[in-house]
This record gives sequence, structure tokens and C-alpha cells, in this order.
Amino acid sequence: MPSPPRTARERLARPWPAAADRFVYFNNDPAGCAARDAAIAGVLFGLAALDPTATPEPDAMRVG
Repeated sequence: MPSPPRTARERLARPWPAAADRFVYFNNDPAGCAARDAAIAGVLFGLAALDPTATPEPDAMRVG
């Protein structure tokens, strides 16, 4: 079974041309996980050649 981030990456990549803009939103929470999750998504989308906007390195994001 594919991991959820990979599934999300594939769902974003398939229906639109490569140059199309895509918007992904993360709900923030008291621990700040949304910012870290967005950084991880940026890495995954970059690996899928979706050209994400600049995001910080996931390791630089502190949660908790």
C-alpha cells in the first residue's frame, strides 16, 4: 500500500499539465506540525518534478 504523501503527490501530478499551478493547504495546530508537513510536501513534490515554491528544509522545522 503506498504511503499517504506519495498518494497525494500522485493525485496532484496526474490531472493537470506540468506547468499548472496547484495549491495545497495544511491546517495549523498548536504543535506547529502544519509548517513541517508543508516543508516535507515541498520535498516530495519536487521529487515528482512539480516545481514547488521555496520551502524550508524539513529538518529546520521544529514542532512541539
